[in-house]
Amino acid sequence: MIGESTRQPSAEDMRGTLPEGWSRVRLPEITEITMGQSPPGSTYNSKGQGLPFFQGKVDFGERYPTPRVWCTQPKKTANAGDVLISVRAPVGPTNVADRKCIIGRGLAALSPLAWIPTESGCPNAERNKSRFLALFQVNYCYLNGKLILY
Repeated sequence: MIGESTRQPSAEDMRGTLPEGWSRVRLPEITEITMGQSPPGSTYNSKGQGLPFFQGKVDFGERYPTPRVWCTQPKKTANAGDVLISVRAPVGPTNVADRKCIIGRGLAALSPLAWIPTESGCPNAERNKSRFLALFQVNYCYLNGKLILY
């Protein structure tokens, strides 16, 4: 069309505007990233022995993964409350670990660092986990000092 701009949108244009008081940071500044690694196939089982082993989006539920396979020799693990993100096709879908689990090479686990800067300083670890989970729209509460995901 005549007069139409051929300028490609910048990364800044594509990200959109942030709510007041927010700032952009790189993910490694606020989270520990653990890339999954598959354990030896001979250590897998379907009898519930060891830890649940999640390999990718195939294990994802609406919010939390559903165990199909367990493993007795973990290579890489995620903890309850860590955000699991698919890093192989399809890239991007997320779930939240509701228990300690093993992550295979199709997943990465994101866990908030102990210190996430805020306008009021450094919140405690529980508040950090709460803020982090809120970014992924996870329902949670604390019961007797323990993080409960629902």
